[in-house]
Amino acid sequence: MFEGVGPLGVLKLKSVSRGRINLILGCIVFAFIGYLLVLDYRMIDSSYIGSDATQNLRSALNLVRHGVYSENSVFGDISPGYRREPVPNFLLALNLKLFSLFNPDLLDYSSGIEFSPALLLAAKNINLLYSLGVMLSLWFLSLMLFVPACAAHVISILLAWLASKYFIFDEVNNLNSELPAAFFLLLFSLLILKSVRRPRFIWVLCSGLVLGLLVMTKQVGAYSVFLCIPIVIFLLPSSKKNFFLSLFSISLGFAVLVSPWVVRNRIEFGRFVISKGGGDVLMIRSVFNQMTSMQFRNAFYSYSPIPLRDDVLGQVMGLKDSDHLCGGILEVFSRDSLCDVQALEERRYLDVNSFYLRGKHAEPRALGLEDADRKQEAIERIVSKPFAHLLTSLPLAWRGVWSMRPEKWFDVVLNFFSFAALFFSPLMYALERRKAWIIVSIVPISYFLLYSLLSHFIPRYSEPLIPVSFLCLMMFFVDAVSRIISPLAVKLRD
Repeated sequence: MFEGVGPLGVLKLKSVSRGRINLILGCIVFAFIGYLLVLDYRMIDSSYIGSDATQNLRSALNLVRHGVYSENSVFGDISPGYRREPVPNFLLALNLKLFSLFNPDLLDYSSGIEFSPALLLAAKNINLLYSLGVMLSLWFLSLMLFVPACAAHVISILLAWLASKYFIFDEVNNLNSELPAAFFLLLFSLLILKSVRRPRFIWVLCSGLVLGLLVMTKQVGAYSVFLCIPIVIFLLPSSKKNFFLSLFSISLGFAVLVSPWVVRNRIEFGRFVISKGGGDVLMIRSVFNQMTSMQFRNAFYSYSPIPLRDDVLGQVMGLKDSDHLCGGILEVFSRDSLCDVQALEERRYLDVNSFYLRGKHAEPRALGLEDADRKQEAIERIVSKPFAHLLTSLPLAWRGVWSMRPEKWFDVVLNFFSFAALFFSPLMYALERRKAWIIVSIVPISYFLLYSLLSHFIPRYSEPLIPVSFLCLMMFFVDAVSRIISPLAVKLRD
């Protein structure tokens, strides 16, 4: 085939051939992402968005219409608020403002309808940008993590499909903050990897900015910043010589985004915080800490996916799904027991059994706790029984693992091993000293641990970790394959 061509010419021909293959594969990846975006678009409708998402939409609407960040109804008192993290809602406000330029009636409330179908459709379309961001980030991360490039392109297609099927398709039709959080998580890993491969001040600074975006989307990450930032800086090639300069750069990027908002809340509400809901969540968690040893055991059944409950745990533990109903042994794990709802309506607070409803409504009302008092009450309870608090984190962490809400055994296995890959990635860094393991996993793991320690950890909280968990699973798979077959076929980049 290469007769009459010298060795240098052969190498050039092979290089051209590889370049064409990579170009073709890149076009295929791009087309596939476009196809998935079309599927996302078709899933968006004007259906109801839920209470948390309603607060997000109201915050954005009031920002557009009145220049005030407030979660109150557009028909009510538009006083400043801080109930929800600001970044997704500021971006949502910008999205609505752009749509209103082409549809002047979009923000017209003369009909008395707060959320018109056209408004809901326009608002939800911002999720297409987050979906695109997640898939592009997975593509670029694949190119940075796996070699050769042709294999990385193929892997990115699989990752985009998995992320869409098990995460994006479930989130694209609401206005919760899980999609932007997943995007910022991946983008942070991408920028840190870029900083490691090509050390530049601008990449480190941008990493800090994106970390600020992430914390202003999911504020629980603010508690992990002081741990994660030094670890990340230590991984940079110039860490020994320029540790404090790098620390200053990433901290500067973080502070530029977070500080103005925190100062605003200090001036308006007298609190150095990002958002308001921490007291409610801690109060709920303090009630979960009261579970007995039998309830601790049963929690692993109640918080397991359906196949695992029906086919394994139910038979071993002698439990069934109907035990979650009124008077059942698992009623404490229910969020909407009819008996508890009725007891709340009749102000029979001592008759409420559900951990969630007791912490959310019954005990605060029975004790006469205002919003500002709930956090202090919860902290006092947790401090008084720290061992119970740590022990309760185990079944709640188990609950958080199942963020894909698997309904079939294949999904159960995929969910379990992808999150296991995420959790074991730091161990792989310790064994191989390949920095990518810790860069990709450190922030997601810190989020998971904080949710298990500071909340009742509904599976939705860990949904932003789904795409990065698939990435870690693929890293494990490629690492194993490269040890079995020739690493020239596919391997992790050094």
